[in-house]
Amino acid sequence: MPQSTNYVRVPKNRIGVIIGPKGSTKKELERSLQCKIDVDSDSGEVIIMPNEDLVDPVLMLKSGEVIKAIGRGFTPAQALKLLNDDFYLEIIPLRQLGGTSANAIRRLRSRLIGTGGKTRKTIEEYTKVSMVILGNTVSLIGRFTSLVDAKEAINKLANGANHTSVYAWLEEKRKERIRNEEDLTWDTEALKNISLDEMDALLKKDKGEELDLEEEFDQLIEDEKS
Repeated sequence: MPQSTNYVRVPKNRIGVIIGPKGSTKKELERSLQCKIDVDSDSGEVIIMPNEDLVDPVLMLKSGEVIKAIGRGFTPAQALKLLNDDFYLEIIPLRQLGGTSANAIRRLRSRLIGTGGKTRKTIEEYTKVSMVILGNTVSLIGRFTSLVDAKEAINKLANGANHTSVYAWLEEKRKERIRNEEDLTWDTEALKNISLDEMDALLKKDKGEELDLEEEFDQLIEDEKS
């Protein structure tokens, strides 16, 4: 049975991203979300109507989050991660972080983005979230525990913490997640029939990636000191 129509308002300059070249993105979104999407380019309102044969009612709730995420600056591919049950969208107003004036918001945006986008990229790399700063909001897509760490890093920076200390904290949280096996990405079924040689190769690859991140972290600290 069809669910209720969903209404989402997005910035007008994001309408083109939802539609895509010759409507290609909108068609892909309609296919993935099992819905019909109507876009009002004048008002920025997006109307999401479920297909008659929609089986999963939760998909309609997720469809609104996907469109909202695109409106907040994420690519359609990033936004579609929200179809996974363990991925969530978090939108944080910069005023909530202490940006009580236009100048304060500009300073806060600069702290969160960093020179050449380094701070934003570091938060993404060490928490495995997608992060976008658009207008007066900072938005995140990721798993719950990753979102918690990313939000804490953002709060630390908003409260004036030194970038170097926040990077070090992120590194410790990343190691903690690895210890808790929350970053485990191996397919359990595939591992059942894997050979010892193949397992050894996977372990070496995983260790190599960890060492690469260690070197990247050390470089970030050196950059902050210079």
